[in-house]
Amino acid sequence: MSSPTWRRVTKADPCPICGKPDLCGIAPDGSPAICMRIEAGSARQTRNGRYLHYLAGVERKSSGLRAVTLPERTASRNDLPILAKQHRTAVNPARLLRLAERLGVTVTSLNRLDIGWAFDAGAWAFPMTDATGRLLGIHLRLDSGRKFAVTGGREGLFIPADLPQGGELLIAEGPTDCAALLDLGFAAAGGTPAACRAQAGHARHAGRVIR
Repeated sequence: MSSPTWRRVTKADPCPICGKPDLCGIAPDGSPAICMRIEAGSARQTRNGRYLHYLAGVERKSSGLRAVTLPERTASRNDLPILAKQHRTAVNPARLLRLAERLGVTVTSLNRLDIGWAFDAGAWAFPMTDATGRLLGIHLRLDSGRKFAVTGGREGLFIPADLPQGGELLIAEGPTDCAALLDLGFAAAGGTPAACRAQAGHARHAGRVIR
């Protein structure tokens, strides 16, 4: 991103991946792009924690790059279930309680989201799945609030345990907002806008109304 060959996104020419007007960058020829927020569809994670996307089928409009078609990707590592289980068993209850108090949510809601402790990264870990519950990646959150992900996975949804079948489902952006909705008694899941769009069709087939 520090290289002068990268063009900063703006309101007139936002990021073609997340649609935001800041933090991300685009190569002078419009491909590739580096997105700060969305991992799904990326070629790899950069050293500074951003995601490199090679754009295909870019639709150009008068205000700049607006839409992009990205190939479907699967997780490139098969040890994510083992890693997620290790994270769950590494949780310190007292530390989890302090996290819940700081976030203003309950330990119960965080546990419903299968929270774990990534001991190698010193971060809280939330598994990301598709709408059927298949593990796709692991979202990491430092106590400082910085967010990143386990390398080799891809973005998915944060789906709580014991989620009722059918009916209205609220979608929050991220696991902690989802935990807040769970505490309020809603049927909710979490995920980035891109991940939610990718999984919405599966959820509708399961008889859910997405909000």
